[in-house]
Amino acid sequence: MVLLALAALMLTAPAARADGGWNADLVAQSAQTVVLESGETTTTWFEFKNINQNGRPWERRDDAVGPVRLGTQNAQDRLSDFRHDSWLQSNRPTRLDQEAVPLNAVGRFTFIAQAPPVQQETPFAETFAPVAETLFWMRDEFATITYIVRPKVPPVLAIENAPASATLGAPLTVSATASDNVRVQRVDFTLGSLPPVSVAAAPWQAQLPTAGLAAGQHPLVVTAYDGAGQATSQTRTVTLEPVGNGAGAVRDAKLTAGFGSKLTGRHTVAYGRPDRVRGRLTNTAGAPIAGAALQIFTRVVLPRRGFRLLTTVTTDADGNYSYLAPRGPSRQIRVDYTAFSGDPRPTATRLVRMSTKAGVRMSARKQGDTVRFSGRLRGGPKPQSGLLVVLQGYQAGYGWRTFRTARVSGGGRFKTLYRWHTPARGTFRFRATVREQIGYAYATGRSREIRIRR
Repeated sequence: MVLLALAALMLTAPAARADGGWNADLVAQSAQTVVLESGETTTTWFEFKNINQNGRPWERRDDAVGPVRLGTQNAQDRLSDFRHDSWLQSNRPTRLDQEAVPLNAVGRFTFIAQAPPVQQETPFAETFAPVAETLFWMRDEFATITYIVRPKVPPVLAIENAPASATLGAPLTVSATASDNVRVQRVDFTLGSLPPVSVAAAPWQAQLPTAGLAAGQHPLVVTAYDGAGQATSQTRTVTLEPVGNGAGAVRDAKLTAGFGSKLTGRHTVAYGRPDRVRGRLTNTAGAPIAGAALQIFTRVVLPRRGFRLLTTVTTDADGNYSYLAPRGPSRQIRVDYTAFSGDPRPTATRLVRMSTKAGVRMSARKQGDTVRFSGRLRGGPKPQSGLLVVLQGYQAGYGWRTFRTARVSGGGRFKTLYRWHTPARGTFRFRATVREQIGYAYATGRSREIRIRR
C-alpha cells in the first residue's frame, strides 16, 4: 500500500509538453540563500508571471481545470527534506496565493520550510516550479533557493549586568549577552511573578518594572531562545528594598495628633466652624521624620459609618504637620503613618474627635397669650424624625428652665405652642436646645435667644 501511494504521489503531473501552452516566468523570490538551524522554520516565497501561450488564467481552487500549485524539481516530484506540516504533500509545498492570476499578471507562492536534522553544516539546493496539476509542468524557468542548515545547538547566554538590590517601585535595568550558531530569536527577562519582558534584537537589555511585587528577594530569570526553539536560561536573585516614607523612616516611629497647643484628643467647635489637627512625627530618639506622607481618614459619628480616606498631608523639616478639618458634623479623624512601601499595616495611628455643636434656628409668633414657636436644624445629615428639641425659657433666680419638648419631623423641622397662664408682664427670653443624641452627628447646641414682650 505504501508503494502504491508513493507511485500515485509521483505521478500527480505528467511531463511538460510544449503544446500545452502552460508557461511561467520567475520574476522575484524572498531570498536566494537562507541559513537555518535543524528544526528551524522560515517563510519562503516565489513570484511567477503568467505567460501561458494558451491564454488561460491560473486558478487556485482544487476543482478548477489544472489548479496551479508549486511542485518540486531536480528531480521532478522529489520528496523534499524541508517539508512542513502546512505542506500539501512532500512534493507540493503550497497552492497559488491568489484565487486567480490572469495572463501577464504575477502570482505568488508562499510556504513554510522546516530545516531537517544534520550533523554538520550542510547546503541544500531546493528547486521548485509551478504546475497545472494533472496537466502540465511550467518549466520555462525554475526557482532555486539554497538552505544552509547547521546542527542544532542551544544559544549561549550570560547575564552581563543585574543589580543585587533595587528600590521597590523603581524600574530595574538588566542586560545580557547572547549568541547562537545561527540566530538568537529573542531574550526574555522575568522578575519574580511579573510577566516577562521580551527583547527581539540586540542589545539584549530590558527595563523591568517592580511595582506589584513585595519587598524582599525575587528570582531574576533571563532566557535566550534560538530559531529552532531551544532555550538557555540563567538566574540571579534581586532584593527589592522598600521605599521609605520620609527622610529617616523607621517602623518604630512616634506620632502625635491633637487640637490646640496642648494637642488635646477631643475638641468642640461652634456650628459652621472648621478645626485644625496638629502633630509631629519623629523616631524614638525624637529626631524628626521629614517629608513623610500621612493619610487622613475621617468618620462621621453615626451608626454604620466607616472611615474613608480624605486626603494626605506631608511633614515639614521638623516633622510637624497640620490638617484643617472643614466645617461639618462631628467626626473622628484618624492619622496614619506607614513607614515603608509594601508594609501591610500602618506603623503608627492616632485618633482624635472633632465635636461640632448643633446648629438650630428658631422663630416665634405671638397671638394674644399664645406663642407659636417653629424652627429647623441646620446642616446635615438630618434625621428624618424622632430627634428631640428642648424649648427653654429664662426665669430670674432660676436660669434657663425647660417648658416644652418638641419632636423633629422630616427635613429637620419642629414646632410647638406656649400659652401664658399667669398675669405676669414684661420681656420674656426663649431658646431651643438640641442635646447630643444617638443618630445625630452633632454635640449639644442652642439657638439664639428670642425676646418676646407681653
